[in-house]
Amino acid sequence: MRKSHPSILLMLSAFFACEGSPSLSQSADFGLPDGFLDDAGALDADSLDLSMIADAGTFLDAHVFSDATIADVQFAQDAQAAPDVPMLGVDLIVDRIRRDSLYYYVQFCNHGAVASVATFTVEITHVTNGTSYETNSLYPFNVPAPGSCDETGGITCELIGDSQCSSSILVRAKVDPQNAVAETNEQNNEFSVQF
Repeated sequence: MRKSHPSILLMLSAFFACEGSPSLSQSADFGLPDGFLDDAGALDADSLDLSMIADAGTFLDAHVFSDATIADVQFAQDAQAAPDVPMLGVDLIVDRIRRDSLYYYVQFCNHGAVASVATFTVEITHVTNGTSYETNSLYPFNVPAPGSCDETGGITCELIGDSQCSSSILVRAKVDPQNAVAETNEQNNEFSVQF
């Protein structure tokens, strides 16, 4: 039986204690497994298997990683979390796209509150003509530490059809286009800039 991480139990307790959240006695209504509570109605650390937790809509989203010892649990009472609250997992975003006389550069950040050893690529697209370039998967990027950013090396302008690095074009960058990194929000990985 997989064991849950102690901090996950604390987060689950905090969630069910929040005003407006379902009570522990209602937990079965949200796809939580049998054995979630012990006989006294408390969270049961010995029998809770987070992989058994079903998707409970916008109340609970659980991701159990391959070693089954670290879980990333995100709670939200609506579909969109507050933008100033760090997510309880990895959350990659594109923060900036810049260009010099030879290259494009994409700055990406981890707006989540969790570190990860996962790696990923970055895709950059000339939106007008549809030409895209994805960085080499043999030399992937590492997930930045929580709250920090990193930047790609220079991506030759010609690779997206901007031969002089001076075209007036709309450029879009997408971090982790292959979804190699489990994130709390997979919908915020793109960013566009008009040059």
